[in-house]
Amino acid sequence: MRKTLSSTLWGLFFISIGILIVGNIVNFWDVTLFFDGWWTLFLIIPCAIRIISDGIHISPVIGLTIGILLLLMRQDVIDHAMTGKLIIPIIFVIIGLGIIFKNMARNTIHNNIHDFEIHYDKNSSYYTTVFHSRKIYVPNEPFYGASLNSVFGDLLIDLTGAIVTQDIVIHCSCAFGDIQLLVPPTVNIKPSGTQVFGSLKNHASTVQNANKPTIYIDYSAVFGEIVIR
Repeated sequence: MRKTLSSTLWGLFFISIGILIVGNIVNFWDVTLFFDGWWTLFLIIPCAIRIISDGIHISPVIGLTIGILLLLMRQDVIDHAMTGKLIIPIIFVIIGLGIIFKNMARNTIHNNIHDFEIHYDKNSSYYTTVFHSRKIYVPNEPFYGASLNSVFGDLLIDLTGAIVTQDIVIHCSCAFGDIQLLVPPTVNIKPSGTQVFGSLKNHASTVQNANKPTIYIDYSAVFGEIVIR
């Protein structure tokens, strides 16, 4: 769904550019495409499309904010010296707000998993990679959750053959690394966590089924990426 929305928005963007150019050629209008600061659109447009398609995350919000500030500077709305002074504190404010709101969302998921947290502690698996690539294939046996950690590494966990019969928690933490999580089609996925110049992409089914167990993804991504398929 998100991928389709993003593709649609990019398609509309290029169609709009084409129409503007054609309109200029046949004298329907006279739109200046190369105005002062036009190059900031290469930062503003991608960040805006990502926010619309993927939701509000720290990285695209910072990119959009910087792009708008630079555009206002080139349009002489904001003084050049003032722009340079504003960028750094605004970035800190955005990061702080992002962490606060992500932690609020995180508290919600913690309330949901409280009832089976003890079970998770007793039976969960732990996988870590540091400056290394690692692939884990979980066999056809009961799976009770895991803690996944990737630091400057790549970690792939294949759960497509695992047996999940109850709600479980998977804690994912990546810093300057990547985590790929392959899940079976017989579960619901509910991610919640914190992103600081990182991202989580959920390509698994977003349709919730009350008859299926739920895998709660409690994550933090710092300059890293978590992908669920």
